[in-house]
Amino acid sequence: FQALVGYEHVGRHENGVVLELMVGEQHLGSRNRIHGGAVATLLDAAAGNAFFDLIEDVQRTVTIELSVRYLDTISEGLVTAVSQIDYAGKTIGHASVKLYKGPEGGKLMATANGVFRLYRKSNAV
Repeated sequence: FQALVGYEHVGRHENGVVLELMVGEQHLGSRNRIHGGAVATLLDAAAGNAFFDLIEDVQRTVTIELSVRYLDTISEGLVTAVSQIDYAGKTIGHASVKLYKGPEGGKLMATANGVFRLYRKSNAV
């Protein structure tokens, strides 16, 4: 799915990961702006990836809830999603994400909060 959407994992920081997407024609909806589903996908991926990138025994995550706030429209060009783990329990985790136009620290375009089921080696099903 990552290859289909086209986002790339470009880094990590102490408590999250950084994903980038070069928004192209294939991501656009009406009025030549990025489709909201593409934004939600990128934010979801950044939040979920943070858990298995940064917590050694997390094997996979499943999204329980994702709340997205769209702050501005995005047309073609680079966007950067930066996630942060807010809580990681035994089976449930919470993460937040910010989406910037251009590189990290650019204009804030969207934010999200997610709740995830964490599948750990110790409790994998």
